[in-house]
Amino acid sequence: MFTVVYTKTVLDADVNIMKKAFDINVFGVLSTTQAFAPLLLQEKGTIVNVGSMTGRIQGPYASPYGASKAALEMMSHAMRQEMEPLGLHVVHVSSPFRSYLETTDAGGV
Repeated sequence: MFTVVYTKTVLDADVNIMKKAFDINVFGVLSTTQAFAPLLLQEKGTIVNVGSMTGRIQGPYASPYGASKAALEMMSHAMRQEMEPLGLHVVHVSSPFRSYLETTDAGGV
Protein backbone atom coordinates (compact mmCIF):
# COMPACT_ATOMS: atom_id res chain seq x y z
CA MET A 1 0.00 0.00 0.00
CA PHE A 2 1.28 3.44 -0.85
CA THR A 3 1.05 6.55 1.25
CA VAL A 4 1.32 10.01 -0.21
CA VAL A 5 3.57 12.40 1.66
CA TYR A 6 3.43 15.94 0.42
CA THR A 7 5.98 18.36 1.88
CA LYS A 8 4.70 21.87 1.30
CA THR A 9 3.49 24.67 3.51
CA VAL A 10 -0.26 25.09 3.82
CA LEU A 11 -0.09 28.26 1.76
CA ASP A 12 1.88 26.56 -1.03
CA ALA A 13 0.04 23.24 -1.04
CA ASP A 14 -1.84 22.04 -4.08
CA VAL A 15 -5.33 21.11 -2.89
CA ASN A 16 -5.60 18.33 -5.46
CA ILE A 17 -2.49 16.63 -4.10
CA MET A 18 -3.78 17.04 -0.54
CA LYS A 19 -7.02 15.39 -1.67
CA LYS A 20 -4.98 12.51 -3.07
CA ALA A 21 -3.32 12.05 0.35
CA PHE A 22 -6.76 11.87 1.98
CA ASP A 23 -8.01 9.54 -0.77
CA ILE A 24 -5.21 7.08 -0.01
CA ASN A 25 -4.70 7.52 3.73
CA VAL A 26 -8.35 7.84 4.81
CA PHE A 27 -10.87 6.96 2.11
CA GLY A 28 -8.77 4.04 0.85
CA VAL A 29 -8.86 2.49 4.33
CA LEU A 30 -12.60 3.11 4.58
CA SER A 31 -13.29 1.57 1.15
CA THR A 32 -11.15 -1.48 1.88
CA THR A 33 -12.81 -2.00 5.26
CA GLN A 34 -16.28 -1.79 3.70
CA ALA A 35 -15.32 -4.16 0.89
CA PHE A 36 -14.06 -6.81 3.32
CA ALA A 37 -16.76 -6.28 5.96
CA PRO A 38 -18.64 -9.51 5.20
CA LEU A 39 -15.48 -11.60 5.62
CA LEU A 40 -14.36 -9.66 8.69
CA LEU A 41 -17.75 -10.15 10.34
CA GLN A 42 -17.83 -13.85 9.44
CA GLU A 43 -14.35 -14.53 10.83
CA LYS A 44 -14.46 -11.99 13.71
CA GLY A 45 -11.27 -10.54 12.29
CA THR A 46 -8.92 -7.74 13.24
CA ILE A 47 -8.44 -4.55 11.26
CA VAL A 48 -4.97 -3.00 11.51
CA ASN A 49 -4.68 0.61 10.32
CA VAL A 50 -1.17 1.95 9.82
CA GLY A 51 -0.79 5.56 10.87
CA SER A 52 2.17 7.79 11.46
CA MET A 53 3.62 9.81 14.31
CA THR A 54 3.24 12.75 11.93
CA GLY A 55 -0.49 12.50 12.63
CA ARG A 56 0.24 13.38 16.25
CA ILE A 57 3.40 15.48 16.18
CA GLN A 58 3.45 18.19 13.55
CA GLY A 59 6.33 20.14 12.15
CA PRO A 60 6.74 22.56 9.30
CA TYR A 61 5.90 21.28 5.82
CA ALA A 62 4.08 18.24 7.22
CA SER A 63 0.54 19.54 7.56
CA PRO A 64 -0.94 17.98 4.39
CA TYR A 65 0.34 14.48 5.21
CA GLY A 66 -0.11 14.87 8.96
CA ALA A 67 -3.72 15.97 8.58
CA SER A 68 -4.57 12.83 6.60
CA LYS A 69 -2.85 10.58 9.14
CA ALA A 70 -4.57 12.38 12.05
CA ALA A 71 -7.91 11.79 10.31
CA LEU A 72 -7.04 8.10 9.94
CA GLU A 73 -6.25 7.82 13.64
CA MET A 74 -9.55 9.43 14.64
CA MET A 75 -11.42 7.16 12.23
CA SER A 76 -9.62 4.15 13.74
CA HIS A 77 -10.78 5.11 17.24
CA ALA A 78 -14.37 5.44 16.03
CA MET A 79 -14.13 2.15 14.12
CA ARG A 80 -12.90 0.38 17.25
CA GLN A 81 -15.91 1.61 19.25
CA GLU A 82 -18.41 0.85 16.48
CA MET A 83 -17.08 -2.61 15.67
CA GLU A 84 -16.41 -3.95 19.15
CA PRO A 85 -20.09 -4.92 19.66
CA LEU A 86 -19.88 -6.84 16.37
CA GLY A 87 -16.94 -8.91 17.60
CA LEU A 88 -14.35 -7.15 15.46
CA HIS A 89 -11.11 -5.64 16.69
CA VAL A 90 -9.50 -2.49 15.32
CA VAL A 91 -5.85 -1.64 15.97
CA HIS A 92 -4.18 1.63 14.99
CA VAL A 93 -0.38 1.52 14.75
CA SER A 94 1.58 4.78 14.53
CA SER A 95 5.02 4.09 13.17
CA PRO A 96 7.95 6.49 13.29
CA PHE A 97 9.53 4.75 10.29
CA ARG A 98 9.49 6.05 6.73
CA SER A 99 7.70 3.67 4.41
CA TYR A 100 6.10 5.92 1.85
CA LEU A 101 6.34 7.57 -1.51
CA GLU A 102 7.46 11.15 -0.95
CA THR A 103 6.96 14.09 -3.24
CA THR A 104 7.59 17.79 -3.06
CA ASP A 105 5.65 18.65 -6.18
CA ALA A 106 2.93 17.23 -8.38
CA GLY A 107 5.36 15.03 -10.32
CA GLY A 108 5.50 11.41 -9.32
CA VAL A 109 2.29 11.32 -7.33
